Amino acid sequence: MTKYISTVSPFILQKIKTTPWSNRSYINDLLKIRNWIINEPKGFICGQHFWHFRNKYPQEYLALLEEINPEKYQNALTQSREDLFQQWNLLKQQKAIKKAEEAKEMEEYQEWMALGGSLIY
Repeated sequence: MTKYISTVSPFILQKIKTTPWSNRSYINDLLKIRNWIINEPKGFICGQHFWHFRNKYPQEYLALLEEINPEKYQNALTQSREDLFQQWNLLKQQKAIKKAEEAKEMEEYQEWMALGGSLIY
């Protein structure tokens, strides 16, 4: 590990102190994320690995991004907020659609019953 000390960020050094040896692959994953933040992934497969690790460790990714590239970090936070807002709006629309469908079904049910419909199968 001494060969990494000069190149490792303070965040990763702190993680090394709190991570047991048996979970050293976690530190290796953080080192990969750090490398990809500094040198953007080249090629499709490398990009897929980057997105996998970024999604697997979102908090760690943001912490490393904040250390390495504060401007990109701010952009990521803004994008994250926008994504959450869009998801919230989508959920709101889905709930409104479901509520409208339930109201229509209740209206059809009441009409069915008013015409003498039966609930027996």
